[in-house]
Amino acid sequence: MRISISAGLSVSPQDIFPGDELPPVDVPPVDINDFFELRTFSTSSTTFEPFERLSAEWSIVERSENVLASDYNFSLVGSEGIIHDDISASGVVSFALHSNTLLRIQGRRRGGGMAATVGQGIGLTVDESDCRILEVPSQILNGVVEHGMSGLVSDAASIRRRTYVVPGTLQVAEREVVSTWQLGSIRYDFPLALVLNNMFDGDLDVSLTARFAVDHEDEESYLEVDVAHSSHVDFAAAEDILSFGNTSSVARTANRLMPMILDFVAERIEGQAIQAFFAVLAATSLRETHRLVAVRVVPLENFSYLAIVMCPRREGPDLGSPDNDLREEVRIGGAVNSPIPKDE
Repeated sequence: MRISISAGLSVSPQDIFPGDELPPVDVPPVDINDFFELRTFSTSSTTFEPFERLSAEWSIVERSENVLASDYNFSLVGSEGIIHDDISASGVVSFALHSNTLLRIQGRRRGGGMAATVGQGIGLTVDESDCRILEVPSQILNGVVEHGMSGLVSDAASIRRRTYVVPGTLQVAEREVVSTWQLGSIRYDFPLALVLNNMFDGDLDVSLTARFAVDHEDEESYLEVDVAHSSHVDFAAAEDILSFGNTSSVARTANRLMPMILDFVAERIEGQAIQAFFAVLAATSLRETHRLVAVRVVPLENFSYLAIVMCPRREGPDLGSPDNDLREEVRIGGAVNSPIPKDE
């Protein structure tokens, strides 16, 4: 059925459900805690070192004879997702974490339905006091990004750095690249110009946003670098009039082409950032004794930097040994390259 809703259309509930046959409204959602009680829930510790083995114990009881725990799927959930799925109504499990986590028991009816938290969660705090923090200054990463853009902005290309006349002088200067460091990402704004023969110069604004993440799967750590991009080409309204609308056509074509061009630029920058990352690690011996835990953007007023968090390895059958732990694979833009071996 398809219907057009106009401003003058007016239908009351009585037109659809006459008399006293109106359906109930504002029915509150069912709370899973009306059906179950989290009788006990505890962990072996609430403070842990990265990848330290912890254990959790719990007991869920039914509040009514009309509800069966077997009809529900229960999960042990952390801040980054499910830790153990389809757990029993009571039991003990072990697990390893690497960051602050709100540990919860969630349940949902089998066959469908949204998951909901049973009872209260437990806050677990990571202790990184034994970890090492390697700092990559903003100047290094800014240089990597600007160098990656150098192939796009060159003497032989039709793309230039945008210029302006310095106030009070006759000097022409290039507009600066603006980098904005914030928690979780770094944004670079490039004020460029599209230079074409027999045509006005167009304003080309390019933005790159770099993000870093570390994924952990068993004893493996994966560094992921992603550079997203956006761009926009525009001409002044007066230039569009004087060119009889040709600048609008140029802008539309350029706006279709730039994303494809920037795909290659972003991939190149991701690779160069990876190389800079491992160059920092190569200057230390930490890869033999420590495991990569996190890469964090630290924005400060006078000194922003990229923090590489390396924590001591925890040997054992569950987490691997120094011989096979931390053979980092590099994910560039979501793709996974071959593992990079440890230093000999």
